[in-house]
Amino acid sequence: MNFDADKKTISTLLNCKKEFKIPRFQREYSWEKPQLKEFFEDIISRISVDADGNLSTTEYFWGTTLFVGSFTDSSCKSLLVVDGQQRLTTITIFLSCIRKAFLKIGNTKLAEITQSYVMSMDDNGDPYKILVNETPYPYFQNMVQAENASETVAVTEEEKNIKDAVDYFNSCLKKDKLTKYLKERFGTAHTFETSNVYKALRDQLLNSVIIVVSTQDKHQANMIFEILNAKGKSLDQLDLISNLFGHQPRRAFRRSESLLEADQGYPVFEKHRRGFFRIFQPLLDFKISSDDL
Repeated sequence: MNFDADKKTISTLLNCKKEFKIPRFQREYSWEKPQLKEFFEDIISRISVDADGNLSTTEYFWGTTLFVGSFTDSSCKSLLVVDGQQRLTTITIFLSCIRKAFLKIGNTKLAEITQSYVMSMDDNGDPYKILVNETPYPYFQNMVQAENASETVAVTEEEKNIKDAVDYFNSCLKKDKLTKYLKERFGTAHTFETSNVYKALRDQLLNSVIIVVSTQDKHQANMIFEILNAKGKSLDQLDLISNLFGHQPRRAFRRSESLLEADQGYPVFEKHRRGFFRIFQPLLDFKISSDDL
């Protein structure tokens, strides 16, 4: 099996001049408050105070991500996200909220630097989105990634989850909440400028480590995906099926047929209406013919 596995900081990953594309058939953004709370606590709890009384970061492991494409081939500008889309989306949302927090206190320089991890520029000076998420388009782009991000009405369940994540992180970044937390943890003897607290939160995330697995073979990516997710909580059948579409459509179609037959078709379709739309969309996107099935 031909693949690469590298240890990268999140900063290095987001600064590698690559576009990370979450295909339409991937699972929609579904993190809710328990996952968001754990994410934020994993960041803020790793911040410490050094001997000079300054906030400092510590190394933290954020897990594994899986991509189709090459990080070393300069001609490969875009990689497909096979596993890790929930974390990458949450990371992007959090950095966007940090950027807006810097703007609120008038620190435009740090806001611009933080935005460079959400939107970057190619060698010609043209801007591009580091994370390309198709299913919530254009909500995610307008609400999170745009430099002048604006409040937009959330319609779908995925859009509502994105909005909830934005609202949750904005609440966590309120000055009074952060001041209270830091006093409880480090005592009243330490006082920190708000900009330094935001910078520490940002840097704690960016300096954390992630294992990046990549392969240029889509079939191998599917095999690695199933191996990585073989332990722990079982994947939803729709997630397994959607991962196969575009790579092994015949196998995906057989799995979907079995799922329908097991639950007598219509009830399971009603239960997973949006999920089935998501996984069958590649039939149009990839122009999969009946011969492929």
